[in-house]
Amino acid sequence: MRVRAGFLGRLWSVVVMLSVCRPAVLQAVEKASGPIRIGSGKQLFFDRKFIDTSENVRIVMNPPVKRGPVLVADKPWEDFRLTSYFTVVQDGQLCRMYYSCFSKDQWHTPDSWDKHAYLCYAVSTDGIHWTKPDLGIVEFDGAKTNNILMRSVVDGTVFIDPKAPPERRYKLLHTVGPHRGGLRVSYSADGVHFTTPAGTVSPWNPDSQQNAFWDGRLRKYVAYLRGRPDMGFEVANRLVARIEIGDITKPWRAKAQAVLQTDERDPADVDFYTNACIRYPWADDAYFMFPAAYHHFPPEMGNDGLLDTSLAVSRDGIRWDRPDRGPYVSIGLKDEWDSQFVMMGVGIVRQGDLLCQYYNGVDLSHGGTRRMKDEDRWKWRRWSKMGLVAQRLDGFCSADAAYEGGWLVTPPLIFAGKRLVLNVSTSSAGHAIVGILDAEGKPVPGFSPADCDRILTNDVAHVVTWKGKSDVSSLAGRPVRLRFEMRSTKLYAFQFEEYD
Repeated sequence: MRVRAGFLGRLWSVVVMLSVCRPAVLQAVEKASGPIRIGSGKQLFFDRKFIDTSENVRIVMNPPVKRGPVLVADKPWEDFRLTSYFTVVQDGQLCRMYYSCFSKDQWHTPDSWDKHAYLCYAVSTDGIHWTKPDLGIVEFDGAKTNNILMRSVVDGTVFIDPKAPPERRYKLLHTVGPHRGGLRVSYSADGVHFTTPAGTVSPWNPDSQQNAFWDGRLRKYVAYLRGRPDMGFEVANRLVARIEIGDITKPWRAKAQAVLQTDERDPADVDFYTNACIRYPWADDAYFMFPAAYHHFPPEMGNDGLLDTSLAVSRDGIRWDRPDRGPYVSIGLKDEWDSQFVMMGVGIVRQGDLLCQYYNGVDLSHGGTRRMKDEDRWKWRRWSKMGLVAQRLDGFCSADAAYEGGWLVTPPLIFAGKRLVLNVSTSSAGHAIVGILDAEGKPVPGFSPADCDRILTNDVAHVVTWKGKSDVSSLAGRPVRLRFEMRSTKLYAFQFEEYD
């Protein structure tokens, strides 16, 4: 580990190491605590929580599909570039994107962060086609006909606060200028007109994108930030820190804890830049982080290197696992628009059974234009774009059965509901069946694997039947296990649903 902050810091480092590694002993302790009460909530397969025993089944990360750029720099206030720090918020039928930009070279223009940096706003009804409305808020070149929300805010994240009064429903966690002056929480009633208090909630200036949200499971706010020395970390590289907050608008008193960083399995010249952490709203106990993995070039090349986006998963937002250390969103082919830099923004848009995520892509490395000669640097204008990637509902990870066949049995579960619904995909040569077992592992009459109607489908909500019947309400409230027998199948999620 690369965190050293006295005895407590070392102790926490050990806890984080155990949590990230997720050894079998921790899972054994979790499973020994008795049946898992799942009610009628959806349960995802992104770790082995719901796998007690198995054969020829493994947890697999599923990269999304790139759909190309959806937002480009095409306004005078975006003349230099769009930055990689942005948020997408889905509010009913309206999708809102909060992104930052520079009108002039941020590295070679005096006071660029104060005078030529902007937080801007775009809207969409489908998550694909975005427009930049004229807001009339901030003056640029003598006019307010632009989509600028605020000046000098680059690193912020916007979230909807369900605990706030209507006039403060939208929150923006940010610094002002070049990561200085401490963290602030601005607020808004409509998500457009923000008020910035004079005081700060923390003296920290974490750099990278500040990220926060209300965690309804904990009944607290949580913030995920880049760990810095002024936060109590002696860091050799970038890491992700977390803090729990009772009232996000008042000075933060809690200590930040390191929750994700590279370890001995990672190259020494790789660390995590941003986190893009979310609590997944469509399943129980599911947190996802999309950290940017920064592969540094040799030191003589300065602060430069390649970035792509990874995936980390968690049940509580504290203990994180990386089911696959490869890229969740990879850099594009050589000379493509995202060939050297891919960084995920915060937020997901759901359109039916499709999830839309967004990333900033660049065909320049992290160093951008700052090391270029003047005659080359001025050729770069309005660079970087916002790209869309598409993921099936719940599709980040799955329990995959081999082509030759495999099976898994869950720990004892106590559910509420009347039918079992699966998010599942079988290949044309594959299939799946489900049996319900008692707590000791014996088939329940009428619900055995032999009674199950064979599943041949690719469906986010397939209703399981046994000899044509789906009603499992007679088993609700008592411990049961599920046995999945599969061949060439991806199992994403299961849920016992209520229905009329």
